[in-house]
Amino acid sequence: VILQNTTTMPPTPAVTEEYVRVQYCKWPCECPPTPPVCPPGVSLVTDGCDCCKTCGRQRGENCTEADTCDPHKGLYCDYSRDMPRYEVGVCGLYREETETWQKNCITQTTPWSPCSKTCGMGISTRISNDNDKCKLHTESRLCNLRPCEVDITQHFRVSLLLG
Repeated sequence: VILQNTTTMPPTPAVTEEYVRVQYCKWPCECPPTPPVCPPGVSLVTDGCDCCKTCGRQRGENCTEADTCDPHKGLYCDYSRDMPRYEVGVCGLYREETETWQKNCITQTTPWSPCSKTCGMGISTRISNDNDKCKLHTESRLCNLRPCEVDITQHFRVSLLLG
């Protein structure tokens, strides 16, 4: 008969490597002298480090704490596939209804440009792929900031400093 000793030492824990989290943000900030030029439909945003301007990451692209997803399209960084590190995610949408699909096409539209005239009728343009073929094209619309016949200086207040 073999008796088991009930005062044995607990098993030694398995040796695990300690994981060192990658720091994507570095301070002080080191930004390029000019912000990047983003493709049409991609927002210029402040990075996740709150330092530099960068182009927002798009649906399906990798994202990190520094490389943020395009918030103007309702995108967020989903880190769930990177367990247990949660360092690199993939950009996805908050809600299904914010997703605009047209035959597997995500609609992208730039903001309208400033009016081509400061008074009278002018033209404002933007670039969009909101069409049946999902092709980027330039859209135009008429704009009228104010009539040219109106003297706007009459609407300014003039204040005199008496010394």
